[in-house]
Amino acid sequence: MFNEGAMRSLLSTMNAHVPSKRASLADLIAMERPYYEGKDGTSYEIDAQELHLIASLTDPWDIDRLKI
Repeated sequence: MFNEGAMRSLLSTMNAHVPSKRASLADLIAMERPYYEGKDGTSYEIDAQELHLIASLTDPWDIDRLKI
């Protein structure tokens, strides 16, 4: 009863919002309007205030290494 095609379709739909390339926290903070592109090609904006909150909770030397 396992339908492999249906499972592939389900997983593809579930992972459409996953970033195709992860950017560092520092790179996202440097953007005027931070965003990332999902695997489906859709652009998703990120709230700059949330990025600054994450940065305030992170050690300064890790901001360049932390991938979002």
